[in-house]
Amino acid sequence: MRGACRIAAPKRQTSSAEKRQHLMDYQVTASDIPLAIRCSQRCVRTPGADPHARRTGPEGNDVFYGTLFHKEVVVPFQQDAADRTAQSSRRKKLAAILSVKTATDEEFADRLSGFFREEYLFPFFRNRGKEITEWQFSAITSVADQWLRQWSQSLYQIFCRVKEREISVEPLLNAVFWPPEKKMTAVHTFPDGKKMQITGQWDTILCGPDGKDAEIIDFKRRKASNPQEDLMPIALYAWLMKQTAEVEARGLVLYFEEPDGKKKSHPCSMADVGKVIKQLPALFQQVRDIMDRCAPVLKTLDDRESPFCETCKRKTNSRKEDPPDNREAEEALHRLVKVLNDLKVPVLPEGYFCGPRFMSLHVQPDVSAGTTVSKIINRVEDLRVHMELNVAPLIKPGPGYVRVDIPRKKFQTLTLGGLLEMPREMPDSTAAFPLGVRIDGLPYWVDLSSPATPGILIGGTTGSGKSILLQSIVMALTITAPKEAVRFTLVDPKRVTFASFENFPTLYGHVIMENEETLDRLSVLVEEMEQRYRLFAKEKVDSLEKYNQRHTELLLPRDVVVIDEYADMISEKKTKEHLERFIKRIGQKGRASGLHLILATQQPTVKVVDSVIKSNLPLRIAMKVLSGTNSKVILDEVGAECLLGNGDMLAGGSIPTVRLQGAYVTGSDLTRVQQKYV
Repeated sequence: MRGACRIAAPKRQTSSAEKRQHLMDYQVTASDIPLAIRCSQRCVRTPGADPHARRTGPEGNDVFYGTLFHKEVVVPFQQDAADRTAQSSRRKKLAAILSVKTATDEEFADRLSGFFREEYLFPFFRNRGKEITEWQFSAITSVADQWLRQWSQSLYQIFCRVKEREISVEPLLNAVFWPPEKKMTAVHTFPDGKKMQITGQWDTILCGPDGKDAEIIDFKRRKASNPQEDLMPIALYAWLMKQTAEVEARGLVLYFEEPDGKKKSHPCSMADVGKVIKQLPALFQQVRDIMDRCAPVLKTLDDRESPFCETCKRKTNSRKEDPPDNREAEEALHRLVKVLNDLKVPVLPEGYFCGPRFMSLHVQPDVSAGTTVSKIINRVEDLRVHMELNVAPLIKPGPGYVRVDIPRKKFQTLTLGGLLEMPREMPDSTAAFPLGVRIDGLPYWVDLSSPATPGILIGGTTGSGKSILLQSIVMALTITAPKEAVRFTLVDPKRVTFASFENFPTLYGHVIMENEETLDRLSVLVEEMEQRYRLFAKEKVDSLEKYNQRHTELLLPRDVVVIDEYADMISEKKTKEHLERFIKRIGQKGRASGLHLILATQQPTVKVVDSVIKSNLPLRIAMKVLSGTNSKVILDEVGAECLLGNGDMLAGGSIPTVRLQGAYVTGSDLTRVQQKYV
């Protein structure tokens, strides 16, 4: 699994001696297959003297501290446990622990954990402690705990199974512990008779006493975006074991880093592994196709670049480095922990997320030292000074950690087109649209047909990104909704926000700029809402969705009213009274009939955003505001005063508060809309 990732190209014309040496049409390792599937452009030049070997990807697929832990802690432990000839003190101590028959599972785990830490983990930290950071120390310790817990459970079950047989410990050790990094080789034959040789070596394995089942444990730095990428290597090793030793295997993936600070393991049952094994022939064929493609061009490569993709240009003969985003976040987390500890607020690192514009650093209060959440929050200004931040960091408690959000040095621009192309689980609704991207890089979708989010209130100062967010909502809903399924009433008293939307295909009439015309349009829409309810009663349905399902030939459109600056409209008492009456009617009955209201204001005060507004617009979004008081008016909590502006927002109210980065609307988005309605 570690070392250079290598993949063999199809054979050229060779001598008889070379033919005897290379009997297979294709040679590949278990590490190459997931890497090649993920990025076929990584098949590059010939490494070393082997004329058939082709390197795919960087040299090594792990990071410094992960490699150290595996090579200097896990491998020595397995070597001592699996060595059938050695009678070292470590082997004898392990045999003594495993021979205790009266121990409970907890006592068994404590004995094994104490032995492992004293003999392997602590010496490693003493020898290598100066070469790893506090965050890396925490990651290694966490993975060691997970690894030990799993091994303790498995070993205890194994030894419980054989207690009554009176089998001595020595032969049981020999059966259960296999040598580490043992290489296995098997051959897959394609339908045309050509053969591919697959070689693999696992990180760690624990075999059952009868030799018929095994558990493979694989180490990863962090969870892949697609969980099957992490499961595939285990499935490959399980396939190799089945082919070579008739052993059925299950698996466990252990992560050194898991951003949410919670689950750091992914168990894989035999059924899970079996499902992936059934897909392996197709994957072998896919890798073969990649190798066939790369064969003609490898002879001309002289710059170690990808032969297939002009934009890829990956220099893949050097060791893989951390992505810049993660390096920046890891350094920031280390600095944050140091600053808080220096301020006599002891914390432990828990992980991080790195979003387009800011990083979310997670720390755990050291309860034994008296650290509380309030003590961390009270140090916000100190953190601003010592972390050299232009704005105060946003500090929020989370499940098991405290979140400290700080801006990135170099932020990324998020476009609406990029947001719409992100992988997502889109709500099954014609009224859903992406509001922005979360800190973990996933899009956050809002569904206007949901009882929790039928109306939206947006508040923020000038420059916070309100107008861009309104444009993004209108554009996104137009793109995602079926054609003719949505209709917008746009109210723009400032005459700038929707100036370019005058001929927009989903616009109801024209962009409204006067108060009287706004009230007239709302009156028409409310009356139409009542007519729809009478129609629903006649058809015996209770919502717009159910009615449209019965009448697909003539759909009723969903009406969305967007008002950019609500405060301007309520400056006159009479206008305010009429508008609040319409807001109440729409808030109470609008959702099921398909009538929704989105209000925005740059004056989030108690006079503008009163109880009527808040109770009828349950989804509330706070952009950058001037003070914590303004933030409380919108969200009933502080925090929006610490935002960065330009689309940085907190969404809350009827949903758990989440921080999002809004998207910027580009000309290509407008072109996409025009093409849809041609």
